[in-house]
Amino acid sequence: MAELLLADGTYACASCQPPYELPADGRPHHVDGGESFDELSIAVVDDRTVRRVAVRGGTVVLDATTVVSPFGQTKREVLRRLGDSGRFFEFAVTSRRLSPAPEGAHAVSGRWRPVEADLPNHEEDTVYRVANGILSMRDGFGRSFDAPLDGTPVPYVGDGRFTTVSVRLIDDSTFEEVDRSGDETLLTARWRVDPDGRTIHVRFEHATGLIQEQDGQRLA
Repeated sequence: MAELLLADGTYACASCQPPYELPADGRPHHVDGGESFDELSIAVVDDRTVRRVAVRGGTVVLDATTVVSPFGQTKREVLRRLGDSGRFFEFAVTSRRLSPAPEGAHAVSGRWRPVEADLPNHEEDTVYRVANGILSMRDGFGRSFDAPLDGTPVPYVGDGRFTTVSVRLIDDSTFEEVDRSGDETLLTARWRVDPDGRTIHVRFEHATGLIQEQDGQRLA
């Protein structure tokens, strides 16, 4: 949930970690305590549109534009974010209003709940290739690895969470991927391809205990 207030030339995000309040004058302002950025600028484009630009160490890491619908009940934010690989990628979040904007405040003000998120440029599309006992992975975020199917650890490129990855072939349609940071296992994923070769199923087991399941469809 997001709780925002843009009024009297000031933009405040009460739900952000840490919460902050700064002038909405389009100029960069220092933000204390943030891990992902140290400067932020807020520009009011019009009565339904706001642009945020976040900077860390002198480098732009986020450029986001939020547009509130004409009747004010939904908003869509398109974010251009700098990934761990050094590439920018876009994602979009649509939110539904939970509370009205205070009288006289900008339309972006109020409490909002995200209801949909997507990657317009399909950076999540992933290419896998198996040749000579090596599984190669590439995706649109710039993440990649080339791992032997015997479980040998190799570097994981482009994801700041992981330093190495190992892959073990379970059978002709199943393999297990283990992603680590140093000696610590952060994520174990088991991938299984259907007999028709068109659908892949994956079960993610995080070190935190979180388990996620996902299906994917062959694109080519």
